[in-house]
Amino acid sequence: MLTDQIRMHENFGSAHLDSPRNVLVYLPPGYDDEPERRYPVLYMHDGQNLVRPEDAFGGVAWAVDETAQGLIHAGEVEPLIIVGIYNTPARVEEYTHVKAERGRMRGHGGKADEYGRMIIEELKPFIDAEYRTRSESEFKGLGGS
Repeated sequence: MLTDQIRMHENFGSAHLDSPRNVLVYLPPGYDDEPERRYPVLYMHDGQNLVRPEDAFGGVAWAVDETAQGLIHAGEVEPLIIVGIYNTPARVEEYTHVKAERGRMRGHGGKADEYGRMIIEELKPFIDAEYRTRSESEFKGLGGS
């Protein structure tokens, strides 16, 4: 983990969702050295899995920070900010659009629209205010497990 390039925002709350969550931010190399530069942003679900083994499911982090760092240094991707949105015990509820009709998850789900509104209406404006981001939509991405 590249700890000097990771920022943590704990208990990020939302008017759209019941559970606050942690938000981890990876800053690219040179971020502090180029105060005029603005960066694209990749938002990632299951953010607890990105860099910190102690937070990751199964204790194994994806090393997203190290991978991004290597790709940036190799010139394969332009420097970017990565935002890891931690999930909560309501993960299934928040990641699915409709409630499950059968199986062990019956009745669960259906809050993906609220989760999306949290990202668009609350988290993105927060990240844009706190960090030097490129605000145009073509400089935003979304990913996860």
